[in-house]
Amino acid sequence: MKKGLILAGLAALLGVGFAAVMAQRKPATYIPNENQVLRLKVKQDAAIIAQKDLQVVQQRFQDALNALNAEAEKVKTESKWPKEVTFSPDTLTFSAPVVPKPSPAPVPTKKP
Repeated sequence: MKKGLILAGLAALLGVGFAAVMAQRKPATYIPNENQVLRLKVKQDAAIIAQKDLQVVQQRFQDALNALNAEAEKVKTESKWPKEVTFSPDTLTFSAPVVPKPSPAPVPTKKP
């Protein structure tokens, strides 16, 4: 029994010591070779260019959407429709705004 406790204590000390040594070690570094670095750089450059292209296209889309909404406002003004009329850019339709239904009044509860 004593032997088992001593062995368990030694194992615990070894485990703590091993953990302390591992904590002090620097993490492993992995360095690609020159050819691999060049391949990675090419792919990184392509991703950067694609991101810039995406930003340009997103701005063009936003500009086109703004122009569509401005034209819809012009149609509403020409037609002398109320400002509350809404425009759907997906279906190119105009409609009266949805009026929310009033919520029913709460029913008072009787106290016993």
